[in-house]
Amino acid sequence: MKQSLIRILLLFLVPLFLSICLVFSCKKDNDDDDDAKNSIIKVSLSTKITASPSNIVAVQDSAKSNAVTITWNKAECEAGISYYRVYYAESEALLKKSKLYVGETAETSLTGVLPLPFDEDGELIPTKKYYFLVKAYTKTDVAQSGNTSCEIAFSKLAYPTKLKHLRPSATTHSFSWKAVDSADEYIIYGQYSINENTTKVEIISQGPETKVSFNSKTDYTAFKICAGQTIKSSDGNGYYVGNLSSFAVFP
Repeated sequence: MKQSLIRILLLFLVPLFLSICLVFSCKKDNDDDDDAKNSIIKVSLSTKITASPSNIVAVQDSAKSNAVTITWNKAECEAGISYYRVYYAESEALLKKSKLYVGETAETSLTGVLPLPFDEDGELIPTKKYYFLVKAYTKTDVAQSGNTSCEIAFSKLAYPTKLKHLRPSATTHSFSWKAVDSADEYIIYGQYSINENTTKVEIISQGPETKVSFNSKTDYTAFKICAGQTIKSSDGNGYYVGNLSSFAVFP
């Protein structure tokens, strides 16, 4: 009788024990899978820059004399570079302390516009050397290139001719002139006296037209005009006026 009872108990207990072991085994396997998934999620790429941008080349844009295209070899970073910023200066020393901003891009080239260099008499300097450097940025790091130089030859537009200035009334001024080849922008400046020792010059008109009228109560003593070409900014949201001519004075 006892032996029969023991056999019956074993028939029930052994399968139950095996079932419990199987449940615990499956749970452990699932926990291992979860740990593996969590370990994959926690892995992140380094944002440390391991190689700076290099081999900068600056080339003058043949279409616009003060536009320059700067190219460079990409910087290296495991997580990738977020963006680059390009700077310029008139000397290597100035690049270190008072460099000027050209533009920002995620690519390895950028076209920017340089300021036209004028001498003390207001005449355009025909050639000038500029220096460039590139900085690479990630979320946590920045790396700077070496610098390169580029000598720019600036072309000068012809100045407007056949200037006419009429004054229909005490406060109305009308101007006209002959269009200049390759120019698409004209800037008129007005000069007036603040006191007997000081004069001021301000822009009173800017645009593509060759006939302009405006009203002003300011007692201007002289007017002058120059021609220029418009150049789109690197981000495409604005423009600069470049390749300016010498000034012509209205009679």
